[in-house]
Amino acid sequence: ASGDWSSDVCSSDLGVVAAILFTLFPFTWLRSNYIQQFLIVNQHVVKAVLLQLVERLCWLTIMLCAYLELDLYFSYIAPVVLGLGGHIVVGDAISRRRQFYRMTFRLFTFEDLRMHMIFRHFGISSVLTDASSLDSLIVARFASLTDSGNYVLANRIRNPLTMVPQAIASNLKPIAAKRDNKLLSKFTNENWKLFLMNIFGIFVFSSAMLFYADNIFGSSFVGVNLILFFGSLTAIPSGMVVVLSSFLAFSGQEVLISRMHVLLVPLNLAAAGLMAFYFGALGSIFSILLIQLLSLTFIVTGK
Repeated sequence: ASGDWSSDVCSSDLGVVAAILFTLFPFTWLRSNYIQQFLIVNQHVVKAVLLQLVERLCWLTIMLCAYLELDLYFSYIAPVVLGLGGHIVVGDAISRRRQFYRMTFRLFTFEDLRMHMIFRHFGISSVLTDASSLDSLIVARFASLTDSGNYVLANRIRNPLTMVPQAIASNLKPIAAKRDNKLLSKFTNENWKLFLMNIFGIFVFSSAMLFYADNIFGSSFVGVNLILFFGSLTAIPSGMVVVLSSFLAFSGQEVLISRMHVLLVPLNLAAAGLMAFYFGALGSIFSILLIQLLSLTFIVTGK
Protein backbone atom coordinates (compact mmCIF):
# COMPACT_ATOMS: atom_id res chain seq x y z
CA ALA A 1 0.00 0.00 0.00
CA SER A 2 2.80 2.34 0.86
CA GLY A 3 4.37 1.77 -2.59
CA ASP A 4 1.11 2.69 -4.27
CA TRP A 5 0.80 5.81 -2.10
CA SER A 6 4.32 6.92 -3.05
CA SER A 7 3.56 6.32 -6.70
CA ASP A 8 0.40 8.43 -6.46
CA VAL A 9 2.28 11.26 -4.76
CA CYS A 10 5.04 11.14 -7.38
CA SER A 11 2.50 11.21 -10.19
CA SER A 12 0.66 14.10 -8.56
CA ASP A 13 3.90 16.06 -8.11
CA LEU A 14 4.84 15.52 -11.75
CA GLY A 15 1.37 16.71 -12.75
CA VAL A 16 1.97 19.96 -10.86
CA VAL A 17 5.39 20.32 -12.52
CA ALA A 18 3.75 19.73 -15.91
CA ALA A 19 1.21 22.49 -15.20
CA ILE A 20 4.03 24.90 -14.28
CA LEU A 21 5.99 23.99 -17.40
CA PHE A 22 2.88 24.54 -19.53
CA THR A 23 2.63 28.14 -18.26
CA LEU A 24 6.24 28.68 -19.40
CA PHE A 25 5.53 27.44 -22.93
CA PRO A 26 4.25 30.75 -24.46
CA PHE A 27 7.23 32.71 -23.09
CA THR A 28 9.87 30.19 -24.15
CA TRP A 29 8.29 29.80 -27.59
CA LEU A 30 8.18 33.58 -28.11
CA ARG A 31 11.83 33.99 -27.12
CA SER A 32 13.00 31.11 -29.32
CA ASN A 33 10.98 32.52 -32.24
CA TYR A 34 12.72 35.89 -31.86
CA ILE A 35 16.10 34.16 -31.92
CA GLN A 36 15.16 32.20 -35.06
CA GLN A 37 13.94 35.25 -36.95
CA PHE A 38 16.97 37.31 -35.91
CA LEU A 39 19.41 34.68 -37.13
CA ILE A 40 17.61 34.12 -40.45
CA VAL A 41 17.27 37.83 -41.22
CA ASN A 42 20.98 38.29 -40.51
CA GLN A 43 21.90 35.43 -42.88
CA HIS A 44 22.88 33.01 -40.09
CA VAL A 45 20.76 30.25 -41.62
CA VAL A 46 23.08 27.40 -40.60
CA LYS A 47 22.95 28.49 -36.96
CA ALA A 48 19.17 28.75 -37.14
CA VAL A 49 18.93 25.23 -38.54
CA LEU A 50 21.28 23.84 -35.88
CA LEU A 51 19.10 25.41 -33.20
CA GLN A 52 16.05 23.73 -34.71
CA LEU A 53 17.92 20.42 -34.64
CA VAL A 54 18.82 20.87 -30.97
CA GLU A 55 15.20 21.68 -30.12
CA ARG A 56 13.71 18.77 -32.07
CA LEU A 57 16.20 16.24 -30.72
CA CYS A 58 15.18 17.25 -27.19
CA TRP A 59 11.66 16.09 -28.03
CA LEU A 60 12.96 12.52 -28.23
CA THR A 61 13.30 12.58 -24.44
CA ILE A 62 9.64 11.55 -24.43
CA MET A 63 10.95 8.05 -25.12
CA LEU A 64 12.89 8.18 -21.84
CA CYS A 65 9.77 9.45 -20.05
CA ALA A 66 7.80 6.57 -21.54
CA TYR A 67 10.45 4.05 -20.47
CA LEU A 68 10.39 5.41 -16.92
CA GLU A 69 6.54 5.40 -17.01
CA LEU A 70 6.33 9.00 -15.82
CA ASP A 71 3.13 11.03 -15.62
CA LEU A 72 1.64 11.37 -19.14
CA TYR A 73 1.04 15.11 -18.89
CA PHE A 74 4.63 15.63 -17.71
CA SER A 75 5.87 13.38 -20.54
CA TYR A 76 4.01 15.57 -23.03
CA ILE A 77 5.09 19.06 -21.96
CA ALA A 78 8.57 18.48 -20.49
CA PRO A 79 10.31 17.54 -23.79
CA VAL A 80 8.74 20.55 -25.53
CA VAL A 81 9.86 23.06 -22.89
CA LEU A 82 13.26 21.35 -22.64
CA GLY A 83 13.71 21.79 -26.41
CA LEU A 84 12.69 25.45 -26.28
CA GLY A 85 14.97 26.02 -23.28
CA GLY A 86 17.89 24.47 -25.15
CA HIS A 87 17.01 26.61 -28.15
CA ILE A 88 17.17 29.77 -26.02
CA VAL A 89 20.36 28.89 -24.14
CA VAL A 90 22.30 27.85 -27.25
CA GLY A 91 20.82 30.73 -29.27
CA ASP A 92 21.95 33.26 -26.68
CA ALA A 93 25.41 31.69 -26.66
CA ILE A 94 25.92 31.80 -30.44
CA SER A 95 24.36 35.22 -31.09
CA ARG A 96 26.05 37.28 -28.32
CA ARG A 97 24.64 40.53 -29.67
CA ARG A 98 23.42 43.17 -27.20
CA GLN A 99 21.41 44.94 -29.90
CA PHE A 100 19.38 41.76 -30.27
CA TYR A 101 18.02 42.11 -26.74
CA ARG A 102 17.22 45.77 -27.29
CA MET A 103 15.37 44.84 -30.46
CA THR A 104 13.47 42.08 -28.69
CA PHE A 105 12.21 44.10 -25.74
CA ARG A 106 11.72 47.55 -27.25
CA LEU A 107 8.30 49.22 -27.07
CA PHE A 108 5.67 48.59 -29.72
CA THR A 109 5.36 51.51 -32.17
CA PHE A 110 3.08 52.57 -35.01
CA GLU A 111 5.85 51.55 -37.43
CA ASP A 112 5.55 48.04 -35.99
CA LEU A 113 1.81 48.15 -36.62
CA ARG A 114 2.36 49.19 -40.24
CA MET A 115 4.86 46.38 -40.76
CA HIS A 116 2.48 43.91 -39.13
CA MET A 117 -0.25 44.90 -41.58
CA ILE A 118 2.09 44.48 -44.55
CA PHE A 119 3.16 41.01 -43.40
CA ARG A 120 -0.16 39.99 -41.83
CA HIS A 121 -0.46 36.85 -43.97
CA PHE A 122 2.83 35.55 -42.56
CA GLY A 123 1.45 36.27 -39.09
CA ILE A 124 -1.79 34.43 -39.81
CA SER A 125 0.13 31.38 -41.02
CA SER A 126 2.43 31.47 -37.99
CA VAL A 127 -0.39 31.76 -35.46
CA LEU A 128 -2.49 29.02 -37.07
CA THR A 129 0.53 26.73 -37.38
CA ASP A 130 1.03 27.03 -33.62
CA ALA A 131 -2.72 26.61 -33.03
CA SER A 132 -2.55 23.25 -34.80
CA SER A 133 -0.53 21.93 -31.83
CA LEU A 134 -3.73 22.10 -29.76
CA ASP A 135 -4.78 18.79 -31.34
CA SER A 136 -3.16 16.87 -28.48
CA LEU A 137 -5.31 18.69 -25.91
CA ILE A 138 -8.44 18.07 -27.97
CA VAL A 139 -7.66 14.37 -28.32
CA ALA A 140 -7.00 14.19 -24.58
CA ARG A 141 -10.48 15.63 -23.98
CA PHE A 142 -12.31 13.01 -26.04
CA ALA A 143 -10.10 9.91 -25.93
CA SER A 144 -9.07 7.63 -23.08
CA LEU A 145 -5.92 8.26 -21.07
CA THR A 146 -4.07 5.47 -22.87
CA ASP A 147 -5.15 6.72 -26.29
CA SER A 148 -4.14 10.26 -25.37
CA GLY A 149 -0.69 9.07 -24.32
CA ASN A 150 -0.32 7.10 -27.56
CA TYR A 151 -1.34 10.12 -29.64
CA VAL A 152 1.10 12.45 -27.87
CA LEU A 153 3.87 9.88 -28.24
CA ALA A 154 3.19 9.61 -31.99
CA ASN A 155 3.33 13.41 -32.36
CA ARG A 156 6.54 13.77 -30.38
CA ILE A 157 8.24 11.04 -32.43
CA ARG A 158 6.91 12.33 -35.77
CA ASN A 159 8.18 15.89 -35.35
CA PRO A 160 11.92 15.02 -35.35
CA LEU A 161 11.33 13.05 -38.55
CA THR A 162 10.64 16.36 -40.30
CA MET A 163 13.99 17.88 -39.32
CA VAL A 164 15.45 17.43 -42.81
CA PRO A 165 12.53 19.13 -44.61
CA GLN A 166 12.56 21.93 -42.01
CA ALA A 167 16.29 22.43 -42.56
CA ILE A 168 15.76 22.49 -46.33
CA ALA A 169 12.88 24.95 -45.92
CA SER A 170 15.00 27.27 -43.76
CA ASN A 171 17.73 27.37 -46.41
CA LEU A 172 15.17 27.75 -49.18
CA LYS A 173 13.47 30.87 -47.76
CA PRO A 174 16.16 33.47 -48.67
CA ILE A 175 16.59 31.88 -52.11
CA ALA A 176 12.84 31.97 -52.76
CA ALA A 177 12.74 35.62 -51.64
CA LYS A 178 15.42 36.51 -54.22
CA ARG A 179 13.41 34.75 -56.96
CA ASP A 180 16.57 33.77 -58.76
CA ASN A 181 15.89 30.72 -60.96
CA LYS A 182 19.59 29.80 -61.22
CA LEU A 183 20.02 29.76 -57.45
CA LEU A 184 16.80 27.80 -57.09
CA SER A 185 17.91 25.22 -59.66
CA LYS A 186 21.28 24.85 -57.93
CA PHE A 187 19.61 24.48 -54.53
CA THR A 188 17.25 21.82 -55.89
CA ASN A 189 20.10 19.82 -57.40
CA GLU A 190 21.99 19.93 -54.11
CA ASN A 191 19.10 18.84 -51.88
CA TRP A 192 16.74 16.51 -53.74
CA LYS A 193 18.77 13.40 -52.89
CA LEU A 194 18.79 14.35 -49.20
CA PHE A 195 15.02 14.79 -49.29
CA LEU A 196 14.49 11.39 -50.93
CA MET A 197 16.81 9.75 -48.38
CA ASN A 198 14.71 11.30 -45.63
CA ILE A 199 11.55 9.79 -47.14
CA PHE A 200 13.22 6.37 -47.36
CA GLY A 201 14.38 6.69 -43.74
CA ILE A 202 10.83 7.49 -42.63
CA PHE A 203 9.54 4.37 -44.41
CA VAL A 204 12.14 2.25 -42.63
CA PHE A 205 11.39 3.84 -39.26
CA SER A 206 7.62 3.45 -39.75
CA SER A 207 8.03 -0.23 -40.60
CA ALA A 208 10.14 -0.74 -37.49
CA MET A 209 7.44 0.93 -35.37
CA LEU A 210 4.78 -1.31 -36.90
CA PHE A 211 6.57 -4.49 -35.80
CA TYR A 212 8.53 -3.49 -32.70
CA ALA A 213 6.81 -0.51 -31.02
CA ASP A 214 4.89 -2.65 -28.54
CA ASN A 215 8.14 -4.27 -27.39
CA ILE A 216 9.98 -0.94 -27.15
CA PHE A 217 7.37 1.06 -25.22
CA GLY A 218 5.87 -1.74 -23.14
CA SER A 219 2.51 -2.07 -21.44
CA SER A 220 2.06 1.68 -20.79
CA PHE A 221 1.29 2.24 -24.47
CA VAL A 222 -1.03 -0.59 -25.47
CA GLY A 223 -1.67 -0.94 -29.20
CA VAL A 224 0.79 1.81 -30.08
CA ASN A 225 2.31 0.05 -33.11
CA LEU A 226 -0.33 1.07 -35.69
CA ILE A 227 -0.55 4.56 -34.21
CA LEU A 228 3.21 5.11 -34.52
CA PHE A 229 3.21 3.54 -37.99
CA PHE A 230 0.62 5.98 -39.41
CA GLY A 231 1.96 8.84 -37.26
CA SER A 232 5.45 8.37 -38.68
CA LEU A 233 4.18 8.13 -42.25
CA THR A 234 2.47 11.49 -41.74
CA ALA A 235 5.95 13.04 -41.63
CA ILE A 236 6.28 12.45 -45.40
CA PRO A 237 3.43 14.69 -46.64
CA SER A 238 4.08 17.01 -43.68
CA GLY A 239 7.69 17.50 -44.81
CA MET A 240 6.56 18.18 -48.37
CA VAL A 241 4.07 20.76 -47.10
CA VAL A 242 6.79 22.47 -45.02
CA VAL A 243 9.14 22.83 -48.01
CA LEU A 244 6.53 23.85 -50.58
CA SER A 245 4.70 26.27 -48.28
CA SER A 246 8.00 27.96 -47.34
CA PHE A 247 8.92 28.34 -50.99
CA LEU A 248 5.52 29.74 -51.98
CA ALA A 249 5.21 32.06 -48.97
CA PHE A 250 8.63 33.65 -49.55
CA SER A 251 8.23 33.87 -53.32
CA GLY A 252 5.13 36.06 -53.14
CA GLN A 253 2.35 33.50 -52.60
CA GLU A 254 1.87 34.13 -48.87
CA VAL A 255 -1.86 34.81 -49.39
CA LEU A 256 -2.35 31.29 -50.77
CA ILE A 257 -0.49 29.74 -47.82
CA SER A 258 -2.39 31.77 -45.21
CA ARG A 259 -5.67 30.80 -46.92
CA MET A 260 -4.66 27.16 -46.69
CA HIS A 261 -4.00 27.49 -42.96
CA VAL A 262 -7.29 29.32 -42.38
CA LEU A 263 -9.22 26.51 -44.09
CA LEU A 264 -7.33 23.42 -42.98
CA VAL A 265 -6.10 24.08 -39.43
CA PRO A 266 -9.65 24.34 -37.96
CA LEU A 267 -10.60 21.28 -40.03
CA ASN A 268 -7.56 19.48 -38.66
CA LEU A 269 -8.50 20.21 -35.04
CA ALA A 270 -12.17 19.33 -35.57
CA ALA A 271 -11.30 16.06 -37.31
CA ALA A 272 -8.83 15.09 -34.58
CA GLY A 273 -11.47 15.60 -31.87
CA LEU A 274 -14.27 13.88 -33.79
CA MET A 275 -12.16 10.86 -34.72
CA ALA A 276 -10.84 10.62 -31.15
CA PHE A 277 -14.41 10.48 -29.85
CA TYR A 278 -15.46 7.66 -32.18
CA PHE A 279 -12.26 5.77 -33.02
CA GLY A 280 -9.65 6.80 -30.44
CA ALA A 281 -6.05 7.82 -31.13
CA LEU A 282 -5.72 5.71 -34.26
CA GLY A 283 -8.64 7.52 -35.88
CA SER A 284 -7.15 10.90 -34.96
CA ILE A 285 -3.73 9.99 -36.35
CA PHE A 286 -5.32 8.76 -39.58
CA SER A 287 -7.29 12.01 -39.89
CA ILE A 288 -4.07 14.02 -39.48
CA LEU A 289 -2.51 11.99 -42.30
CA LEU A 290 -5.48 12.73 -44.56
CA ILE A 291 -5.40 16.46 -43.69
CA GLN A 292 -1.69 16.61 -44.55
CA LEU A 293 -2.40 14.99 -47.90
CA LEU A 294 -5.22 17.48 -48.43
CA SER A 295 -2.82 20.34 -47.59
CA LEU A 296 -0.34 19.01 -50.13
CA THR A 297 -3.07 18.85 -52.77
CA PHE A 298 -4.14 22.42 -51.93
CA ILE A 299 -0.57 23.68 -52.39
CA VAL A 300 0.01 21.83 -55.65
CA THR A 301 -3.32 22.76 -57.26
CA GLY A 302 -3.70 26.19 -55.67
CA LYS A 303 -7.29 25.47 -54.61
